[in-house]
Amino acid sequence: MPESFLVAVEIATPILTLAVGGGVGWIARQQRKSHNRQEYTNARIEAMDYALEHAFKNGYRNRRDSKLEQLLSKSDFINGPRADAPETN
Repeated sequence: MPESFLVAVEIATPILTLAVGGGVGWIARQQRKSHNRQEYTNARIEAMDYALEHAFKNGYRNRRDSKLEQLLSKSDFINGPRADAPETN
């Protein structure tokens, strides 16, 4: 192999390693931010549920759980695509 090619490889390898490492670090930070937002949202939802149940004292929790079961049973994300679902192209 020509010596100039080897020099180019010696220069390019650390640059590419840094670029890939930086990309992986960026993806990890974005994933961590997304996870933190989801945790915050879940905490807010639990706080709202707690407040509503205690404010109304009228079976809110039972109606909420019933509706949640209904929505989850229809969920494509959880159950996969339904046979009667329209095709999207």
